[in-house]
Amino acid sequence: MQRQTSAIDGYPNSTQPTLFLKQLSEEKLQLERKSCALQLARSATRTISDRRRRSEIKVEVYNHLIPILDQNFKAQQYLHKSYRKLVAVLSGALTLAITCAVVFY
Repeated sequence: MQRQTSAIDGYPNSTQPTLFLKQLSEEKLQLERKSCALQLARSATRTISDRRRRSEIKVEVYNHLIPILDQNFKAQQYLHKSYRKLVAVLSGALTLAITCAVVFY
């Protein structure tokens, strides 16, 4: 039996900012978040049989998800920025420590 993948499985990989050279544009990332929100809304409303009600609920779910996904993305960006700063500071401290060790010994 094949496991059915849900929209939520693909979210973390598709929208998080990267630490490396491959940087996607802000518009591309926003489009991916919207696409993911739409997939999640479809997935959440799949079992509703009334088409009109399903459509209404899908819009409500989508409208609730977009701000959450945007806030999550901004938190990820801040975290990655903090990581880069920490790595830079630690690299500088290591360089200073090695320089001091070489000069004074």
